[in-house]
Amino acid sequence: MFKYVAVLATALVVLAACQPNAQDTAADVAAIKAVPPVWFDLYNSGDADGVAALYAEDGVIFAPGAPVVVGRAAIRDFIASFMEDTKAAGLAFKGDEVADGAVEGDMGWISGSFSVIDSSGTTVDTDKYLAVLRRTNGQWQLIRDRWNSDLPTAPAPRPDYAAEPTMISAAAVSAEYVPVAGFPQGADLSVVYGDPSAGAFEMYFRLQPGVRVPMHFHTSAERSVGIQGTITMEYQDGSKADIRPGNYMFIPSKMPHAATCLAAGPACIAYFYFDQAFDVTWVEDPPENPNPMPTGS
Repeated sequence: MFKYVAVLATALVVLAACQPNAQDTAADVAAIKAVPPVWFDLYNSGDADGVAALYAEDGVIFAPGAPVVVGRAAIRDFIASFMEDTKAAGLAFKGDEVADGAVEGDMGWISGSFSVIDSSGTTVDTDKYLAVLRRTNGQWQLIRDRWNSDLPTAPAPRPDYAAEPTMISAAAVSAEYVPVAGFPQGADLSVVYGDPSAGAFEMYFRLQPGVRVPMHFHTSAERSVGIQGTITMEYQDGSKADIRPGNYMFIPSKMPHAATCLAAGPACIAYFYFDQAFDVTWVEDPPENPNPMPTGS
């Protein structure tokens, strides 16, 4: 009896010794959660090479409103361009605490959120991200990275309706207002024809009472008709003109102007036609509280 018990006990000890130990992932989870703070510090300091070094050679970025970016070299170029846009808009990224993460073997994932802030520290956008990491030669590197904004997506292009009669209701126009990228908060647009990023387009422009768009110009000429409220246009020579309901206004290509919606009235709305893609060059300092760049998702 005792012989068999001893043999059984020995067998159980040997069997237990053969079982793989459960992976202690606490240190690894802490290591991958330390990656986002480094990413944001490098990005805000303008170090595109440093950010790219956090990705594996075969890393991939799925950025909103952009084609898939494959490989560390392409990621470096993409990040550098992204940094220039962020700096030009007077913005920076502020990482929040990494919300979650896990590790299995040499693979791990993290998720979290971050804020886009202007020069005064005001939050103008919040985003979330999900990233997958792989451990190579003892180093955790990003192999898949995706993020998107909590804001509405960029305006969708309208089809060419020249071949048939088309009516877009006032309700549909109102439902599709989105912030004008780089303009002050309170400036929105609703596209009714064309693609603002590609060529000629028509839009409704809405400006909240008291909001002023600083002096700027566009490559395209502008044609507009007032619909609601009063938008005062200011020019570099000091002259002014009002876009009131029914008034038509033409502004030549690259002519500097500022726009202010009358404070003691309703939101200002005007129809605009641009014969070229939308762009903006600031003559005065850019807005201190700009709308973020469109994200696409």
